[in-house]
Amino acid sequence: ISTTQMLLALQAKSGDFDGALRMVHESEEFRGPSGAGLKRSALKAIVRELRDGDQQAAGTVLSEARNAIDEVKGLWPPTVAAMTGRVDRMRKASDETKALWPPITGDLAEIAKAEARLGWFREAIATARSIDEADDDMKFAKALALIEIATAQANSGDKVGARQSAEMALVVIRTIQKRIFKSFPLERAVKVFARVGNFSGALQASDDA
Repeated sequence: ISTTQMLLALQAKSGDFDGALRMVHESEEFRGPSGAGLKRSALKAIVRELRDGDQQAAGTVLSEARNAIDEVKGLWPPTVAAMTGRVDRMRKASDETKALWPPITGDLAEIAKAEARLGWFREAIATARSIDEADDDMKFAKALALIEIATAQANSGDKVGARQSAEMALVVIRTIQKRIFKSFPLERAVKVFARVGNFSGALQASDDA
């Protein structure tokens, strides 16, 4: 991680989102095709710092993060980009390309979790649902994003919404093949179900563990 990236992350943590975005705009490090991936990572770091109370700044931050994702997707090699489906593009890409343009699952998951922290639950669920489920890594990220949403809903007193989001997460978790990716989200799901008084759901999630 570069000094610029560390500084803008600290700016965002302090609540200076305008300053963090200005640094992204002004730094040569994030310009052009070679800087697209770094820019995407920098904006993801800013998104991670969004909290309830940051609603005024959040719209711009999240919009720029989504634009950075689109920019990276547009820079895939033509022979790859011409193929049908993002998942197929990832699978067909060369190892070098994969290193340069990593999957966007983590970015979307961070956006969904930020939207949940802001209380924007409808948007958060829509973002989480847009995450691909091509492999266990993606499913893990999607399930955890939905659990984070469910937790935030429970914190806000929306027990029905929390239960529904936890149930969506459980559907994803059940499709995960590798046990190492299942244990943690299942544990989180059990806690959400228990917290909202859905003990049958907690028992089902425990049985899946």
